[in-house]
Amino acid sequence: MLLNYLLEDLESVKTEGNLEINISKIEYDSEKIEKENLFVAINGYKENGNDYIKEAIEKGAVALIVESKYEEEIKEKNKEELEKVSVIYVENARKALAEVSARFYGYPAKQLKLIGITGTKGKTTTAYMIRDIMLKAGKKIGMIGTICITYGEKYIDSERTSPESLELNRIFRDMVDNDIEYVVMEVSSHALELYRVYGMHFIMSVFTNLSHEHLDFHGTMENYLNAKKKLFEMSDFALVNGDDIYTPQLIKGLKCKIAKFRTR
Repeated sequence: MLLNYLLEDLESVKTEGNLEINISKIEYDSEKIEKENLFVAINGYKENGNDYIKEAIEKGAVALIVESKYEEEIKEKNKEELEKVSVIYVENARKALAEVSARFYGYPAKQLKLIGITGTKGKTTTAYMIRDIMLKAGKKIGMIGTICITYGEKYIDSERTSPESLELNRIFRDMVDNDIEYVVMEVSSHALELYRVYGMHFIMSVFTNLSHEHLDFHGTMENYLNAKKKLFEMSDFALVNGDDIYTPQLIKGLKCKIAKFRTR
């Protein structure tokens, strides 16, 4: 796929180099880089993707997506290497990864009916329940969650609750190719904050509950709740726990249809 086609939906700050080059694969892990790959430098908790630009180019990357705020630092450390590749500067590399991944795999999420589940506890149980009900009803459904990713005859052990956007689009593409119609997936607050499901649309989403966890990442309960709320802003229908004390705040201002269930 030509790089300039891959970038059509991307809001880049600026580009440098030839955009009419072939991209065989997208990666954010420099260890997986091969010839003619696009390397997206994202920053994690422990690793900074900018530190692996030189390695990625040496392994065959022909284009980079990096965040514009690091431009001077990147050019200072990789001056000679950058002359060999095309560079796309963006505001947010994780958002850009979601956008180019979706385009590279042919927007597979748009060909699936997505059902999202979020909350501190109960996501996995709820996902299995929905999956099994849909299977009994004769629907072709896949499941993505904390324990596994499964669809058709395939079973893959999960590395995290919600895969990175690149893996998610790759999985969705395979699901579409295997005639899957529905997908029920656990959607963590981390996934929502880190753009892993950016640009996706859910026909329905479920809110189980909220308790004091993951504050090392979110800082406050308000931030934690607002992260969860993003899922319902991407949904047609919200099914929420009417007994949870955070539900009134969660549903305030939502434009989707809302129904409540009771746990007591």
